[in-house]
Amino acid sequence: MPQLPVPASAPTHRLVSSPAGRVHLVEQGRGPLVLLVHGFPESWYSWRHQLPALAAAGYRAVAVDVRGYGRSSAPAAVDAYRMLDLVADNVAVVEALGERSAVVVGHDWGATIAATSALTRPDVFRAVALLGVPYTPPGGPRPSEVFARMAGNGGGVGDGDSGGHEVGIGSGGDKGSGGDGEGGGTGALAVGDRGGVGGASGDLDLVSTGDRAATGTRRAASGDRATTGIGPGTGADRGTGVEKGGARDGAAGRPGAGADETGRPAQSAGPAGELVPHDEFYVSYFQRPGRAESEIEPDVRGWLAGFYTALSADSMPGPGAPDPHFVTRGGTLRERFPAGRRPAWLRERDLDVLAGEFERTGLTGALNRYRNMDRDWADLAGYAGAPITQPSLFIGGALDASLAWLADAVTAYPETLPGLLGSHILDGCGHFVQQERPEETNRILLDWLAALPV
Repeated sequence: MPQLPVPASAPTHRLVSSPAGRVHLVEQGRGPLVLLVHGFPESWYSWRHQLPALAAAGYRAVAVDVRGYGRSSAPAAVDAYRMLDLVADNVAVVEALGERSAVVVGHDWGATIAATSALTRPDVFRAVALLGVPYTPPGGPRPSEVFARMAGNGGGVGDGDSGGHEVGIGSGGDKGSGGDGEGGGTGALAVGDRGGVGGASGDLDLVSTGDRAATGTRRAASGDRATTGIGPGTGADRGTGVEKGGARDGAAGRPGAGADETGRPAQSAGPAGELVPHDEFYVSYFQRPGRAESEIEPDVRGWLAGFYTALSADSMPGPGAPDPHFVTRGGTLRERFPAGRRPAWLRERDLDVLAGEFERTGLTGALNRYRNMDRDWADLAGYAGAPITQPSLFIGGALDASLAWLADAVTAYPETLPGLLGSHILDGCGHFVQQERPEETNRILLDWLAALPV
């Protein structure tokens, strides 16, 4: 006689104590604890498809509102949102639930919070699953400097038909396969900035700066490009990686934003006559308190709908459209969101829930996470280059820009995630993995959880 599935219990909402005040959580099911951590700009509700599936499979599934979101505490101080404080919140949730350990699963910023939780508190978090954003060990150059260098998303600067703009941040160095050049990379455990600008023909120098830098040449997939890797460590760069020269941006098969018909980025002359890109990377745009809030808060529902649309596979901008991860100087992110359509996963009632929380709380708490990246860099200096050794899992969307920017981090997983039990790239999927592809995500998560040591 076949076994009937265990019915999923009704979700329970409650608040538990944390170092900053209170954390709101939604709990469903009984069994080993699985802690679900959302990203920006979302809430516990992003896990609505996973909570019942995990509960039905015999797990105690708990989704939190991260500090500053939803019904969790939202301290006024910007520096109250540093990464180690969010880790402390996760530990407090586990303890408040009467548990000694948990599996932690995160998406987007939640993936980074989950990874740091596993890295710094392996005594509490026995396994970690990352959705959307790969693990990049702490270290390397100051994040604000890296993101500032990512300004000016567009085509190649200089000769050639239109070298696409493709910048990677994080660990792993340049470790593509094949290729006919060899140069210094940033190393498997370093954090680096890999900018792709250049022409469509001819061997160009690859320069790596750091503790043991080297120079060399590298042939890109469609024309050779000059690239730069910045960060400590060593590592050979041999070939293509994910960088593709030519007219398209590797993030999602799009031309670089701000590029003209020749593929060159829109630029202007600075005070010293240097070329200054018009575009600003969204992380840099979020840094100044109040700036992004003034764009978003007058129409939270419309802005969120546009943001979700821009990053989802079935509704993201097509070839030729400006990249929504960049802001034209003096402009807004919203100007680059696609109009007149929504992703299939985003129903009206889903948008009601997601927008309703931000309409009540505002966006400052959520945006303050971005405003602590340099503090995190300093706080985690003692973990520079450190791997996560617990059992791990990665699920990414093939059309997610994060996967293109951090492709080298995925390549470095044998060194950075030695306990990796599975790495899954979902074709035709964008950034919101567990909402765009809930059934596939649930199957992968449940198979992985079943394979974990007791």
